[in-house]
Amino acid sequence: MYIEREIYSAIEQRITDNSNWLLTNGAKPVADYQWYNKQYEEQENDLPFTRPAVFLEMSDIAWEHHTAFSRKGILRIALHIVQDLYVDGRRESPQNDDFKIQLDYPYLINELFDSWKGAGTCFKRMVLIGTRTDHDNNNLMAHVFTYSAEVVSKKSNNAPS
Repeated sequence: MYIEREIYSAIEQRITDNSNWLLTNGAKPVADYQWYNKQYEEQENDLPFTRPAVFLEMSDIAWEHHTAFSRKGILRIALHIVQDLYVDGRRESPQNDDFKIQLDYPYLINELFDSWKGAGTCFKRMVLIGTRTDHDNNNLMAHVFTYSAEVVSKKSNNAPS
């Protein structure tokens, strides 16, 4: 398996394995996990997805020698966490408490990944380095959590001689 697939699969598995944990914390499990392709920026166009959703975006990977059979990569990973903004967040609204639960949701997702070492995966570490709230999406609440990640990839010698 090559590194993009390993990263994608490890994050997907971490989200899937912790669906019940999200429920016990009053949150919905992630309904859709995809490779980031500007889905929520272009939602009126042709990229439907169910929510809450998490989209994975990766930076370039800086590689260095690790062992005779592996290399270490440093990269940034952004998780775009998108929910429907279906509640009224005004202070006098009867839905104000539900709105505050929605504000907590991306931080619950973050708890799955900040300082994650990913035992049994390609991840050596993943540390939160930035957050951004995207206010430009009419009926969606979107947050972007960016991590510095260190991964290890086994060298493949599958090329024909």
